[in-house]
Amino acid sequence: AHENYNKVKKIFRQEEIDQARANLNKAIAGVDLLKKNIRDSYVISPINGFLVKTFVERGESVTPMSSLFKVSDLDIVELVIYVSTLELGYVKLGQRAEVTIDTYKDKIYEGKVTYISPEAEFTPKNIQTKDERTKLVFAVKITIPNEDYDLKPGMPADASIITKLQDWN
Repeated sequence: AHENYNKVKKIFRQEEIDQARANLNKAIAGVDLLKKNIRDSYVISPINGFLVKTFVERGESVTPMSSLFKVSDLDIVELVIYVSTLELGYVKLGQRAEVTIDTYKDKIYEGKVTYISPEAEFTPKNIQTKDERTKLVFAVKITIPNEDYDLKPGMPADASIITKLQDWN
């Protein structure tokens, strides 16, 4: 074995061995860079949810941190309702709400008030009548568990906030 080593050592000069070692290290670094580039090219959503919209086409160039997709977490959905200044005094954070949607008319979804806007605004244009749009209202968010994924973003809904429990005795 020593003899073979000495023969090989005589065939190749130290500079050639060093150059081959440098080429090997350069190739290894290139492979590591390619692996990193592949890892960095994966698109990972910061939340669990459903893909609801795509903003880019396959093969299109994108920049880091640009929006590629819209992902919605449908486990819990929010309904924004508008409460008049006259009714606002009856609405409190944490109150129960009953929500119905046109698709499932006989089903009542239980939710709770999780946000009350600190300032009034004119009723948004998507409210049905002009008379309603001229009023000052407060936005109120109702959070609704959506275990069956029946509720989808943009569905019209009606809500009743339970302001007082009746004693039936």
